Parts: sequence; structure tokens; C-alpha cells
Amino acid sequence: MAKTFLLLLLFLVFFNNSLLLAASPEGVKNLTIDQRLIRIERLLRNQNMLEVFQRLDSLQSEVQSIRGDMDVLSHDVASMKKGQRDIYLDIDTRMQEVEAKIDSVNSLAPVGDLGSDFSGVQGEPSPAKEEEEYQLALDLLKGGKYLDAINQFQVFLMTYPAGSYADNAQYWMGEAYYVSRDFKASIVEFTKIINAYPESPKVADAHLKIGFSYFELKDWQNAKSYLEKVVKDYSSSAVSRFASRRIQQMKIEGHY
Repeated sequence: MAKTFLLLLLFLVFFNNSLLLAASPEGVKNLTIDQRLIRIERLLRNQNMLEVFQRLDSLQSEVQSIRGDMDVLSHDVASMKKGQRDIYLDIDTRMQEVEAKIDSVNSLAPVGDLGSDFSGVQGEPSPAKEEEEYQLALDLLKGGKYLDAINQFQVFLMTYPAGSYADNAQYWMGEAYYVSRDFKASIVEFTKIINAYPESPKVADAHLKIGFSYFELKDWQNAKSYLEKVVKDYSSSAVSRFASRRIQQMKIEGHY
């Protein structure tokens, strides 16, 4: 439509000046100097207008090309968002399945009845069995089977709530939630270490990971609070350096 309008306008301009511009050589000789100057000016004006129209046409083509690129980008972004939603739904579904399994274990096998190696009526738990089950959960985590690891750590902690590996199991369960990007759940589990095992070496790491989890949730105030506590209370440890770097990152990005 725009091209048609421009061509029509160009035609009218040329037509409007055609009588003067199409004069025969004899006719040109009979023109006065002023008339000849006017004729030359109109010739130049028409040439400039033609160049303008050509540039407008080129710009219009570029705009159409840009719009096409934008449509492609919009489609790509929509596809990426759909992929992210699918991943989230898959994780959520798998977590619900694990929770259902845990509920089933709780209802069918009370802690005191889980086997001859467990605490309760049937005697004290076997240290070898405790280490074996802890290592099983840890291997699941290392193998990237995060939801299975969470399930196993939960069963382990129900079985050995005061065991030698209880604080480590609690920490690694929080870590499993963290790498699964369930940051709210990771905060809950890491907080349990601080409250239930205040003397554990994992307390410093738990504070750090709580700060990291709040960072991922974009809760800048809580993230800053926990990370600053790590820097203050554990200044000589590696976790302090990690906390300092994340605080610096937040400052550079303008989060406080």
C-alpha cells in the first residue's frame, strides 16, 4: 500500500512538470534565462525526490525484515518458556510421587519396626548398617538422583535421628533440594541443622546455603543478612570467602 502511494505521488510530480521539462530543443532556445533556470531547478528537484523515494522504499524493506526477525525471536522465547514450565511440572510431579512414597513408608513401617538393625524393641542399631544406609543416600545424591536421595535421607533420619551421620544427612538433604532448585524447601532443611545440631561442623555451611537460597529467591534482604552473618561468625573459613563474593555480586547488581 505504501509503495503504491509513493509511486503515485512520484508520477503526479513528474506529470505536473512534464510540459515544461519536455520542451523541444527549439522551444528551449526560445525560453528566457529565468525560465531555463526554473526548468533546471525542477529537473534537479525531481531527481532528488526520486532518490528520497528510493531511500524510503529501502527503509520500508528493512523495517519489514526487522519485524520478521522479531516474530522469530518471539516464537523462540515462547518455546523456551514452555520448556521451562514443562521442566517445573515434571519436577513437581516427581516430588509428589516421592512424598507419597514417604507417607506410605511412615504408615506401613514405623521406625521401631523397620528391621533388626534399627533402634527400638529389637535392640540398638548397627553402626555398620547406619553407615551403609547413609552412604546409599549420599551415592544417590552424587549420581544426580536428587529426589531419590531426598527420600532416602528422610528415611535415614527417621531411623537414626541421633546417629553419627544425622547432621550430615540433614545437610545433604538440604543440598538435594537446593540443586533441585526447590529453594524454599532447602531453607527449611538447612535451618533444621542450625536448630537440631548447633555443634555440627555443617552449621556454617548451612548458613551459607540459606543465604544462597534466599539469593536465588531474590529475597535480597534475607540473603544479605545470612551472608553477612557468615562473614562475621566464620571469618577464617572458606564459607566466609564464598559469602563475601556473593555479597559483592549483590552490590554490583544493585540489589542493595
